Parts: sequence; structure tokens; C-alpha cells
Amino acid sequence: MQHMLPIHYTEHSDATPLLRGTLYLSMLGFFITLCLWMLLLPFTSKLCSDSLASHHLCLFGIFYLLQAQASIATKVLIARKQGHLSYYMQTVSALVSLGCLLLFPLTLTCVLYYTLGIQTLFVVALACYTFRHLSLQGPRSYAALLRALPLFAFNIIASCVTLFDSLLMAFVLSAEEIISYNLLCKIFGILSFLYAAALQRFSSSSWQKLEANKYRFCLYSITGIVCCSLLLILGRPIISLYFSISLLPSCMMLFCLYLIIRVVCDLHAMILQRRQHMKPLFIFGSIQALLSITLQLLFGRLAGAQGLLVGQSLSYVSTVLWALPRYTKEPAS
Repeated sequence: MQHMLPIHYTEHSDATPLLRGTLYLSMLGFFITLCLWMLLLPFTSKLCSDSLASHHLCLFGIFYLLQAQASIATKVLIARKQGHLSYYMQTVSALVSLGCLLLFPLTLTCVLYYTLGIQTLFVVALACYTFRHLSLQGPRSYAALLRALPLFAFNIIASCVTLFDSLLMAFVLSAEEIISYNLLCKIFGILSFLYAAALQRFSSSSWQKLEANKYRFCLYSITGIVCCSLLLILGRPIISLYFSISLLPSCMMLFCLYLIIRVVCDLHAMILQRRQHMKPLFIFGSIQALLSITLQLLFGRLAGAQGLLVGQSLSYVSTVLWALPRYTKEPAS
């Protein structure tokens, strides 16, 4: 949608059938996934602690599914050159959630409602604003969505790579290491979010601007990440004192290195997606997913949290970091 809608708007053609078809499919996907989540609840609740009751897991699932639905609105707004509205809304919702957590006592229910609940309300309101003039009655188009099936498969592979550490750390890290690793994920996740926002904005540029400015964009992004990471490392004693947990400088440096690698890889992956050249992403993404799982298992058991980051970084370096730039140098068809 993000790539097809600008074409409709540029050619002044009617994009309503595409939006209507997308809305129908996303609603169908929402109810199917929700039913599957309800069926899996008895099994997932057994894997969690006693304090995480089934109704909490049910709410987690509903909140995340609603946020996934509302993320479609972000793509539409970016295509309309209004992507800033989405990021303003996400920033405000994060600040409101943080304010509630600081003002009220920290319990599981409090965290659930004040973080996921408030953010879900904001993104659902954003989706209602985006589709406020769309009628469900009328013709629907699925052609552009069928073209996106290879991208959907690639995103599944990418999710296996980026989210596997969340499952693995429960088996290879101690309780204190898990808290420290999650805290660093949230802190450096802010940098990752800012880069993702800039990359989405950059990806909506014309093809000529994209080719002319890609190296400059990469340099600016890496410089920003290095500067912010140095500030975080210098402020480590304050962060450790506030959260009453020890943060290793080596772990923070590895997070910085990991983000730098991701900057290069994500930029070239975006260019290949714009070209509809998905074959390198499938081949090297699949190899990277297997390498990432294997290396994280190996190094995670040897070095804990640092090992997880080393395993992820090595999986990128040994596959997509050198392979994707080679394909983006080829002339676009």
C-alpha cells in the first residue's frame, strides 16, 4: 500500500477500491488471528508465571492486534504525505503512558492498561481519523495486495530474525540479565524508532532523490546513532541509579554496533523492495534467520546478553550486510 497509493495519488486515480479491499482483508485477518489466539490461550498461560493470568494474556493479544490493524493507517498517511501525524500521535501516546506509570503504582494491571491500553486508544483514534470518509459499500481491489505477498513472506523471515532473542533470553539469561537486556532494548529502541521513521520518510522520496542521497542518509543516520549512544554510555551511572540495575558499557556498545549494522542493511533492503527485487531478500534473509538462531543459541550460552547481541550482529555481517549492497548497485529495471 505504501508504494501503490502514491501512484494512485500522482495519477489522480481513485484509490478507494484499494483502501476498501485492504480494510476488508485486515478485518478478516484480525478476527482469524484473534480466534487462533483464544484457542492458544490455555497453552500459553501454562508457559507464563502465575501472576500473568489468562485474562491478562487475552488483553495483551487484543491490544497488540488492534495496534497491528491501526498500523495500516500509518502507511496510508505516509502515502498521503501526512506521515508526521502518525509519529506525533505515537509520541504523545508514549509520553502519556510514561506519565501514568510515573504517577501511579507499578503493578501488572497498571502497566497493562496505562501502556498498551492508552497507546491502543491513540492508534485506533488515528485509524478512525484516516478512514473517516471511507464507505464499506462499493467495489474492492485486491490486485496490489496480491503483489505484496512476497513482501509478507519476507516480513515473516525478518520477524524470526529480530524477535528470536525475546524467546531465547528466557532460557540463557538470569532474571537480572533479562531485566537489564529489556531495559537496554527499550532505551536503544527509541533510536531504532527514530531511524525507522526517517527511513519511511526517505523511502517515499522520488527514485532520483533516493539514488542520489542514499549514502548521505546512511552517513547521517550512523552519525546520529553513534552520538546518541555515546551520550547514553556517559549517562549510564544515572540510568543505573534511577532503575536500580547495573548496565554494562560493553553491552551498550554492542547495541550501538548492532544498530549501525541495521542502518546499512535496512536501507538497502528498502531499496530492493522499492525495485520489487525480492529474490536476494528471500535467499539471504532465510540464511540469516537460520544463522541468527544458531549463533544466538551458541553465544548466548557462552556470554549471556552480550552473546545474544554478538550472535545477531554476526548473522547480519555474514549475510545481508555484504550481499544486499551488491544487488542495489545493479541498475534498476
